[in-house]
Amino acid sequence: MDSETEVKFVFTDPSAWARLCRLTTLGPLRRTRQARELQKNIYWDTPDRQLFRKKAVLKLRLVRGGRSELTFKKESSRQGSISNRIEVTVPVRMIPLGAVMPAAWLELEPVQRARALVPSTKWVPVLTMETDRIRIFFSGGRPVLEMDLDSVRVARGGRVALKHRELELENIALPPQQFSEIVAAFKKEWAKKLKTSRFSKQQIAFQLLNRPGYK
Repeated sequence: MDSETEVKFVFTDPSAWARLCRLTTLGPLRRTRQARELQKNIYWDTPDRQLFRKKAVLKLRLVRGGRSELTFKKESSRQGSISNRIEVTVPVRMIPLGAVMPAAWLELEPVQRARALVPSTKWVPVLTMETDRIRIFFSGGRPVLEMDLDSVRVARGGRVALKHRELELENIALPPQQFSEIVAAFKKEWAKKLKTSRFSKQQIAFQLLNRPGYK
């Protein structure tokens, strides 16, 4: 089983985006490489969003020109703004064309974990999100931390109903204490431009899309 340790930020000053894209150091770490991913993320749940209410996620990620994978996530613990999640990801070849989950998926661990939480036989796509992600890797001899700058769009009724930007710092191989120290220094330096967020992209999207103006 894999796990994910990260902290999320949302932008209070949009001008910080360009500066962060050019960031070359993060505490004692140096930027070593950058990649860009155009993602389509399709979230699966029961029609009444039982998995969402369990604070878990089952999503299909399609990366343009690259991989297709199915992921289950659920938060296991939190220390301040730093979240630790169970994350199980497997590659997939069977891509659904409609609203019916492929039978072959039922044997995959992400789906089995979702069904262990919510023993439903009906799973449907409940949200589709397009993410333009800039991945920046920082190294202390080897890649140990990833910074993701995500520009997100959600469509509804043939129009873009939601745009959202956020930043994630993900621990790849740092000792937990050092990661906490880097996060604390980063929060202090960027306090006027960013604020931490406890909400996932899916939670933010549902909160905004469920407002009267978005229906």
